[in-house]
Amino acid sequence: MMRLYIGGCFQGKSDYVQELWNREHPQKSVRVSDGADISLDQPVQIGILNHYHLLVRRLLEQKQDAWAYTRRLLEQNPDIWIICDEVGMGIVPEDARERRYRETVGRCCCALAKEAGQVERILCGRGLRIK
Repeated sequence: MMRLYIGGCFQGKSDYVQELWNREHPQKSVRVSDGADISLDQPVQIGILNHYHLLVRRLLEQKQDAWAYTRRLLEQNPDIWIICDEVGMGIVPEDARERRYRETVGRCCCALAKEAGQVERILCGRGLRIK
C-alpha cells in the first residue's frame, strides 16, 4: 500500500517515517532514495522516496511530465512511502516558474493522496493521520 507523508520543511518527516518503517518492519531494511538525485530516466526500486517536491522540480526543469513519471514510479513501487514538503503555503511567488512548480507539486500530491492507502501530515515530528 502506497503512503504519503507531507509537512512543512524541517518538521521531522524523514525521522518520523524511518522510525515508523522500523517499527512496522523490524527485520527488513529499506532503500531510501532522494528526489534531489533519483534517476529521471527510469524509476528504480525503492521503499521510501524522500523530497518528492525536489523530484518534481527536477522533472519540470527537464521539461518532463511529473505525473507521468510518478505513475511509472508507482507502478514499479506499489508499496512506496513518499515524503514531500508542503510548498504551496505562504506568499504566491512572482516568478511564473515558481508558481508552476508549486502548482505541479500540489496537483501531484492531491493525486497521490487520492491513490494512497494512508496519508499523514507531520508537524513537529508528530504525525496526524488524514486518510
